[in-house]
Amino acid sequence: MEQTKNQKQEKVKKRILKYLEQKKGVTANEISKKLGIHFYTAEHYLKQLAIEKKVNQLETNHLTVFMLQNGKD
Repeated sequence: MEQTKNQKQEKVKKRILKYLEQKKGVTANEISKKLGIHFYTAEHYLKQLAIEKKVNQLETNHLTVFMLQNGKD
């Protein structure tokens, strides 16, 4: 059975969250390399997760770092 686009998106977001559980903070570049996805795909999903309040987004100069939201279940 082929996955729908939404199912694929949720799967990628779950992989990102699982990776973030192991790290204090990561960049889209690191996620892209570790999960084998395009940089812009990683950045897109990380920003979606920030909007959903599942991750925090910290921007400094030319670097954006993402980390799990405090108190996440």
